[in-house]
Amino acid sequence: TIDLTAQVPGPENKVKVELLGRRLILKGGMGFQRTVKLPFEAILKELRYVNGILNARLEKKEASPPRSR
Repeated sequence: TIDLTAQVPGPENKVKVELLGRRLILKGGMGFQRTVKLPFEAILKELRYVNGILNARLEKKEASPPRSR
């Protein structure tokens, strides 16, 4: 589990969070964008944005079982 806290500028409707592979991308108002490298692929379990502070809880994504041929 990863708990992340970040100050992100802009109103709530402008704040976006994306997970791409092992990267977490934070976007906010005024062209704000930051990318955080994660130690593993994750899924977003919880997200809160209050008064410019973003709190996110991420959990490790389960590995897909091997495919049969």
